Amino acid sequence: MHLYLSPHADDVVLSCGGTIATLTRQQQRVVIFTLMIADPPRQALETPLARHFLALWNLGENVIQVRRAEDQAAAAVLGAEIQFGDLLECGYRLDDNGQPYYATPESINAAVNPHDPLRSMLTPDGVRTLLARFALAAGDTIHAPLGVGRHVDHQIIRDVAVILKQTSPAINVVFYEEYPYAGWNDQVVPDAVAALPLPVQRIVHPLNLRARLLRIAAIASYRSQLKMIWPKGTLGMALRTWQFMAKTGGEAEWTG
Repeated sequence: MHLYLSPHADDVVLSCGGTIATLTRQQQRVVIFTLMIADPPRQALETPLARHFLALWNLGENVIQVRRAEDQAAAAVLGAEIQFGDLLECGYRLDDNGQPYYATPESINAAVNPHDPLRSMLTPDGVRTLLARFALAAGDTIHAPLGVGRHVDHQIIRDVAVILKQTSPAINVVFYEEYPYAGWNDQVVPDAVAALPLPVQRIVHPLNLRARLLRIAAIASYRSQLKMIWPKGTLGMALRTWQFMAKTGGEAEWTG
């Protein structure tokens, strides 16, 4: 089994859609696990950060239902299974006084808040509990975010995978370069690798024409996100993604 850990709806498909299309074409089982997709409490929808993104997405209070549906549609394009977790996205995590742990757009691409409640699951027992539903076995491969762009949720799930690799050596753990963060500049990927407490080397998965087209088609399922990421919408996404695949030679992961 190939288990892809996606912090949010869209992260795995944006970054690994062509590789997933290749694996499913080979009749391999692929499961996308979108972890931070729980319904937020009403007060969390009123924080400045939540209002900022809800305005960009134009989804109102239906945000989670729409995001799940987009994720399911994208997985279907690629022939992958999909499961959803019950963690809150960083913008919806509040302390006991109702204050957000991440209050501005800048705060989500920075250090993880030391009081973030999700830090409590970063133990061997916490990781086993988080992934218990999958009954992982020797030879399975976990694909986790590398942390490119330093999104706090990506950093947390990266650290989940690091703990899994350190405690379950029979399971393969690899780290995917997150797109579109990886296209920001030439330094973001080396910075992410330097932050990884493991020796790793880069591998590039080449993609044939079918896999490249399916990746683009799957990304197009995330209609709420397209204009936020690519001002020209679907057309801009297709062009930029095609150019990025041509530049990288496919899709990249890091393994140790």
